[in-house]
Amino acid sequence: MAEIAIAESQNGQSVSAKSGDTLAITLPENPTTGYRWTVTQADSRLLKSASDDFSQGGGAVGGGGARTFRFTAADTGETSLSFALARSWESATPRQQFNIQVRVQ
Repeated sequence: MAEIAIAESQNGQSVSAKSGDTLAITLPENPTTGYRWTVTQADSRLLKSASDDFSQGGGAVGGGGARTFRFTAADTGETSLSFALARSWESATPRQQFNIQVRVQ
């Protein structure tokens, strides 16, 4: 069982995993601005949410950092995994989106 690291630069790409592997999607975030990444699409039959953690960057307090979502590949198949960077209280279009196609073998 491996951990597969996925970065913002892989937006729009595909990734393959084996059942039992962990996908770790790390996206830059500055929650003090109100913008946070949230999962907008994930097939819970194929990918089980394992964690959602924020780590502060090396800058000043209130500065940005990175949010890491971890999913465990649970069943075989193919699905889209999508995220949106938005303020929870705004109904506007998200500031940014991240999508990746996941194939679990």
